[in-house]
Amino acid sequence: MCGDPAERMLARRRSVLPALLAAMVVAAIGGGCASPTRVGPPVPLPRATDQSAYHSGQHHTTVSARETWKIHGEDFDVTLLSPTARGAYPLVIYLPGLGETSAAGLAWRRTWAEAGYAVLSVQPASASTAVWSSERARAFDFRAIALEHFSPRNFPSRLAALQGVIDEAGRRQHEGGDGPYSRIDVSRIAIAGYDLGAEAAMVVAGQNAPDTAIGPAPQAVKSVIALSPYADFAGMGVEARFREIHMPVLSVTSPDDTDAYGLVTTAAVRRAPFEHMPPGQKYLLLLAAAPHSLLGGRDEPVAERDEGKSGSRSGGDPESSGRHRAGGAGGGSAGGNDRGSGRDARGARGGADSGPGGDVDMLSARPNIAGLWATQLRNVQGVTTAYLDATVKSDPVASEWLTRDANRWLGGSASLMVK
Repeated sequence: MCGDPAERMLARRRSVLPALLAAMVVAAIGGGCASPTRVGPPVPLPRATDQSAYHSGQHHTTVSARETWKIHGEDFDVTLLSPTARGAYPLVIYLPGLGETSAAGLAWRRTWAEAGYAVLSVQPASASTAVWSSERARAFDFRAIALEHFSPRNFPSRLAALQGVIDEAGRRQHEGGDGPYSRIDVSRIAIAGYDLGAEAAMVVAGQNAPDTAIGPAPQAVKSVIALSPYADFAGMGVEARFREIHMPVLSVTSPDDTDAYGLVTTAAVRRAPFEHMPPGQKYLLLLAAAPHSLLGGRDEPVAERDEGKSGSRSGGDPESSGRHRAGGAGGGSAGGNDRGSGRDARGARGGADSGPGGDVDMLSARPNIAGLWATQLRNVQGVTTAYLDATVKSDPVASEWLTRDANRWLGGSASLMVK
């Protein structure tokens, strides 16, 4: 055969292609003598466990609803942030810090909700922003206010209130309907708390207190996250306080984690719970540099926010704005207004209306504060999400990432200790 060899090869491929396509079509429909095969749901992509960030395999859009509940005669400020899609999502109960509203901790709550959790932030009126308008606050006696709220004598009532919150969430879930509460799975619960909320979370985990009888934790609680845990050495040895904690606990702190009340002036004491809890799914995420306010889930440093002019967050409702922030995406949320009411305890200015001053001076002394802040937000978001997936959803990929890959991903910005 004459002609250019390349042209002959091209002609041969063109003649074969129609026959090949026809064969593929026949195979796909079973040769025309069988009904088409039903196509199942797509197979999820494999999730790598290496030095890269943890991926939960989910990314939900979220909706927010804010209400006031009456629990044991007291008003509770409640915000539910949950996936919009139908389903049964494990419940994370978030307990804010002293003087904060249920709108606090957004950087954590948003990340967990996008990963497939219903996140219920709960703050009793007695521990909310009203504490900074009391007579003692006007006298700048913030330490006395904090001592009263952190006192172990409050442990039994806090545990009872938490059980009341779980009961109310369960009642709303059983009512059915198509609202966000219908999508809560109250059989799988994690408790996460910051500051005063972290102390309450540790009580749920099994922390003891001197001369105080504390009842058992709710049965459905699978694990606890303590963001800036509190350790009080008065009246009982530190080992005795934490030796009965057998459920999984993740503590998160840093060498900068002192508070503005004057209760914790040496950040090293916040590592005591991890050091004295018995082994078995105990984790300590130690951030290389992060002030106390970052652990409260702020999206950005206090110094970069215009809190001196307004009691609410600048820029409108952070959950419904849909903006992407450091460490997580803004998930297309909609629904209730979740902006903070009043300056919180670590606002940019001290005073009776805003609580003790914040971390502005310490932050301003460091270069690239926004970058450092974003890195540590990312660290906490990644590790806490993997921890929740491992302990609440019993996800083996998450467990493997925590024990094998987390420290490689954290690099020098943080370390994760496991025992």
